[in-house]
Amino acid sequence: MIEALDEEFRAAGLPSFGEMIRTLSRASGSAPLGRKKLELGIVMGMKTAIDQMPEPSAKQLEKYLQATRGKLRYQIRQEITKSFERIKKSLPRRPGTGRRKALDPQLENQACDQVAALIRQKVPYPIVLKRVGERFGVSGRTIQRAWQKRGQS
Repeated sequence: MIEALDEEFRAAGLPSFGEMIRTLSRASGSAPLGRKKLELGIVMGMKTAIDQMPEPSAKQLEKYLQATRGKLRYQIRQEITKSFERIKKSLPRRPGTGRRKALDPQLENQACDQVAALIRQKVPYPIVLKRVGERFGVSGRTIQRAWQKRGQS
């Protein structure tokens, strides 16, 4: 059974059980990172599960091997991809990534004050947004966003 699984692992681009054990013994003390760590976890978990299973009869073994051959390699690839996506989502983002704000909070407050002043003068709202946007060098939509979130922070 181990030989059939080793064949599927090689087809999926993973090391065999023996290669994993050698990698673990060489890495003693320093944990492998990234993909290697994930591969080690998958393969060692499967080996432990196989070791704990009762010995199958020849008929059961043949049935299991028929069900496994040619299919496991694709299932492993899917699981590795899903695992990496989950790990990637759980990692903190690098500071400084993402889009910068067009207006800092102080400029947003000033823009909102000007919007309020023009609205009090009965200037139509779309024209207010355009005028204030031109004064601050941003679009009317940016001023609208600042105006809509003015009481939230």
